[in-house]
Amino acid sequence: MDEETEKIFHLKQGMVRASFAMYSTLNDAFALINALNDIVKRKNYYQSLYHVDESGNYRHNTFRFHHKTEFSIQACLSELIT
Repeated sequence: MDEETEKIFHLKQGMVRASFAMYSTLNDAFALINALNDIVKRKNYYQSLYHVDESGNYRHNTFRFHHKTEFSIQACLSELIT
């Protein structure tokens, strides 16, 4: 990969996608628009919340997502049973 392509790829690592479904409401669309406007207006603030780790991945400075507990089959089954 050439250096220019690598720079472009690195800039796009933090991208996300929003999707609408048949159950999405007009309020959902307005919430997305408001969130995007806030991100654009406060870009520096949001950038300050993240750092690039040793692998080149963007990481939030304080929030950690624990996939093993959040997506635990055992926890889901326990919730359904109780």
